[in-house]
Amino acid sequence: MRNFVAPDRQKTFLRFLQTHLLNVTAACRSSGLAGTASAYLQRRSDEDFRRRWEQIEEEILDQLESSQWRAAKEDSKDRRWTLKRRRATRWSERRQISPTASTTEQCDIVHLSDEDLIRIAEGKL
Repeated sequence: MRNFVAPDRQKTFLRFLQTHLLNVTAACRSSGLAGTASAYLQRRSDEDFRRRWEQIEEEILDQLESSQWRAAKEDSKDRRWTLKRRRATRWSERRQISPTASTTEQCDIVHLSDEDLIRIAEGKL
């Protein structure tokens, strides 16, 4: 395995990746990397680095998803574009179904996750 980013800078980059909420360019600048290419090359060639990057990504997306559910009570479109982009399989093709949805809309219920079904049943969606 070739190091495109020195091991000490890898840790710094990953810390800033989390601080900058997945903004790779900002994380590279903050960690002293000349550009983003070396970070992406390191990710491609280093399984451990890729795994740590993905873990940070999942943590931030989990936080965003939690915020989306809270914000959806006031504005159902709030942050949805980010979730559609980053978690397309989970957000892009599904429609949110309310407990008062018409029979036609309820046909899509088969595609909802267990969590969504529980929220509908509890009247929280």
